[in-house]
Amino acid sequence: MLDKDKRTLYNQDLYRRWRDARADWDTEARYDIDFYHGNHFTDDEVSELQTRNQADIPMDRI
Repeated sequence: MLDKDKRTLYNQDLYRRWRDARADWDTEARYDIDFYHGNHFTDDEVSELQTRNQADIPMDRI
């Protein structure tokens, strides 16, 4: 079996860390954008509010 070059292992590790950080960043950015546009509630929370006859509109305007 051939030993892998240390530079190859280093580059693979860098790529994995970049990919994982990018995936986390992308998820957080989507969540932040939704919150900014007023989508504060999950689908389950919206359903619960509707069963209580409450609006699913956040009142966070100043």
